[in-house]
Amino acid sequence: MKTNRTWVCLSFIVIIFSFFATPSFGQLKAQFTSNIQSGCSPLIVAFEDQSTGNPTSWKWNLGNGTSATQQNPITTYFNPGTYAVKLTVQNSSGADSIIETTYVTVYANPQSIFNAAPLQGCFPLKVNFSNSSKAGSGTITDYLWDYGDGNFSTDAKSDHTYISSGTFDVTLKITNSYGCTNTLTKSDFVHINDGVNADFSLTSLNVCKKPATAVFENNSEGSGTINYIWNFGDGNTNTSKDATHNYTSSGTYNVILTAESAGGCSDTASMNVVIAIPSSSFSNTTATCSNQSIAFTNTSVPTPVSNTWYFGDGTSSNDLNSNKTYTKIGTYTVKLVNVFSANCSDSVTKTITIAPGPSPSFKADDTSKCITPFIVNFSNNTTGNAIKYVWDFGDGDTSHQINPAHVYTQNGSYAVTLTAINVNGCENVFVKENYINIQPIKITHIVNLPDSGCLPFIIKPTLTININTPIKTYSWDFGDGGTSTSATPEHTYIKEGIYAVKVSIETEDGCTTTYTLKNAVFAGHKPKADFIGQFDTACANTSVRFTSTSTNGPITFLQWDYTEIRDSVTGHSFFLDPKDTGYRPLTLVAFNYGCTDTIKKLNVVYALPPMAGMEVKLNCNNKSLVNFIDTSILDVEHTWDFGDGTTNIEKNPAHLYTSPGTYTINLYTQNKTCKDTATTTIHVINEQGTMSLASNVYCRGNVMTADISGINPDNIKNTKWNFGDGTIITVNGATKATHTYLLTGKFKITATMTDLNNCQYFYTSTDSITVYGPLANFVSTQSHICQNSTVFFNDKSQDDDIHNIVKWTWDYGDSMNAEYHSSQVFSHTYSDTGYFTPQLVVTDNYGCSDTAHRTRYVYVSHPVASFLISDSIICPGSHATFKNTSNGNDLEYVWKFGDGIQSTLENPSHNYKNSGTYLPSLTIYDI
Repeated sequence: MKTNRTWVCLSFIVIIFSFFATPSFGQLKAQFTSNIQSGCSPLIVAFEDQSTGNPTSWKWNLGNGTSATQQNPITTYFNPGTYAVKLTVQNSSGADSIIETTYVTVYANPQSIFNAAPLQGCFPLKVNFSNSSKAGSGTITDYLWDYGDGNFSTDAKSDHTYISSGTFDVTLKITNSYGCTNTLTKSDFVHINDGVNADFSLTSLNVCKKPATAVFENNSEGSGTINYIWNFGDGNTNTSKDATHNYTSSGTYNVILTAESAGGCSDTASMNVVIAIPSSSFSNTTATCSNQSIAFTNTSVPTPVSNTWYFGDGTSSNDLNSNKTYTKIGTYTVKLVNVFSANCSDSVTKTITIAPGPSPSFKADDTSKCITPFIVNFSNNTTGNAIKYVWDFGDGDTSHQINPAHVYTQNGSYAVTLTAINVNGCENVFVKENYINIQPIKITHIVNLPDSGCLPFIIKPTLTININTPIKTYSWDFGDGGTSTSATPEHTYIKEGIYAVKVSIETEDGCTTTYTLKNAVFAGHKPKADFIGQFDTACANTSVRFTSTSTNGPITFLQWDYTEIRDSVTGHSFFLDPKDTGYRPLTLVAFNYGCTDTIKKLNVVYALPPMAGMEVKLNCNNKSLVNFIDTSILDVEHTWDFGDGTTNIEKNPAHLYTSPGTYTINLYTQNKTCKDTATTTIHVINEQGTMSLASNVYCRGNVMTADISGINPDNIKNTKWNFGDGTIITVNGATKATHTYLLTGKFKITATMTDLNNCQYFYTSTDSITVYGPLANFVSTQSHICQNSTVFFNDKSQDDDIHNIVKWTWDYGDSMNAEYHSSQVFSHTYSDTGYFTPQLVVTDNYGCSDTAHRTRYVYVSHPVASFLISDSIICPGSHATFKNTSNGNDLEYVWKFGDGIQSTLENPSHNYKNSGTYLPSLTIYDI
């Protein structure tokens, strides 16, 4: 309330002094600020008075036990906490004050506390530092260790290895979340005696030949005399400074070097050394028969950089794993040469014996039938010591008998296949296509009919039947009342006419059929051919009528100069259109059914000239200029109509067309008697055009498009494109082409365009085509694995020498996709059985991709062993028969009968000689 009264009083005074126009003071109000209001101890704060009303005195209570009368005092806060600050200002008119109760905050500094162990020892000495520092206010946010040897750390807890002798100060500086710091230094805290620092390197390793030699160089450091102990990881040691050691077998060895000084200080260094002594080996499938594929697998360790197979028959392969088919029997030496590095190669050989396989052959007692069921007895004529046969009768049934009999129950044509297998597993196949035929009897053709001739006319027909089966009876009806029961009858026609022939047959099996051939026989008497003309002369382009006057008919049809008139009108007319000047011949053949007479007259009409004709010559050098040549016969007058509104009466004119187009040319010729016209069409073409490319840069395998624009494609016959990579194509009737580059590099494109007049235009691309892209490839050392096993795929892809491959995407063929981003050996575990086609897509950093896949490359199998026993209780000396019921393909069997006897047969029998209880077992392997 005091403040309010003062303000009213002052207000009143101001009004009075204003009335009398004398100087005045403003309203007095206490205010202040400072340079800082919070911070770490000690906190120095500078206060600044901002009071209004012209105070003349100041009184500060700074909260830390300090008071001041300066207008702008400075004080230091040492203890953490929150402080109130009060300012009172006064002048002759009164006083005012202000209190800020929580104006200054001082944060507690952190406290650095640490210890370490051990504090003394030989170098290298690992010292563990423990940290128990306190944050003060807030939390500790930063640590800075100074180990005194030039090394630092910012970890809360740390360890440090001293590698040289000396006495070291250790300092820890900590900072809390308010930025307050505290530093603790422990002088002469760590004492390091003289020590050793063990170190070594592998300077050379020769693993090409056994034993592998490794050379080690000792790089240890230390003062005084140092003793060394080498442990090479294979049970051998050495005490020399540097060491050379021979490894006799492959493996990964942990080599340890221990260095010990005379003062008892020691240190160790270790290194894993991988010894991969090259060992060449390969395996192959057991097929030893001609014309059967043998799979060779390179099992060498490590996987060679490259290899060559020599198969002993003059052929070779550079694939890691290769398939080979021998076509001839004999013994072959297979050699595998591996290259493991630039100066390291090795080889291994193996002998492969290719034995002859059996030669299957067979015949049947009967192969054709018109009714079912049809029982066929097959005779096996196989040579070559076959022990197993597989018959396929073509109707879904099979047999393993040597000479089977088979019943066919359905009509059809069947191929019969016999597969013969010998003791070595070699098999060959013999097939007779469409060998067994069961179908209703049918006459397909009467041989030698239809036929025609003059009376008396003799025919000798025979039958063609759809199946080879015995015929019991024949019944012929020759259409003129004559018949026959012969298989090959002979019949004479004595009356003119057109006759149908009908035949019926019955087989030994009781099947019947009838066949009728209409218009089978044309028999007649000889007519007399003749004709007369309309007039003797005519213009060359006039049709002349001729009329047949043939006699001794009836005339059944006429043939004029190869034009048949098939009717019985004796006087039928024929119009001859002379195609040349001069006398024209004409031939007429007159028919009485199958009997003919021919007449030829040489000078039936004289064709009068002119005969119009022209030749057109186009000029590819001047495509608008066309030369015309009059080739007419005996023309007196000639007029050219060039089709563009202009004419010419010269004999052989040249005409210049003002614009390209299609023009109809007429040449009108005449003399005093006749006239004739020749007509042709020409194309005046003058195309220019420009080659354009959809893009100048492509990824290998992508489709490139090139075009010649600015032309009329209807005028173009073809365009021959040369894409610069050895590919040349001709596109008919178009000027656009597409091409897929399979090679990388730069390519220049050229094109030769030919128009309808056979004139050519040549084009070259302004820029080259640049093709980038990787080449995807992969191999695997495994192709046949068991279920739930892992296949390792080696990436053999190549980049384009400019862009690195950055992405590998695999589809392993079993719907499980995996994506990788680094080149390495990829592996996949197959949980399903069957054949799988893995696929690899590689993508480079330009975005180009390529795909490689190997069809049915991986075969995953899971054989299941099972069997049945004929009887589980038998007398001593009796046989037990075992029936294999296992599931799997290409199985091998190992039977153990429980009495020490084994067998590898598929379905063995065994004689147990002694009484007892036996536990037979079957182990199967798929190959």
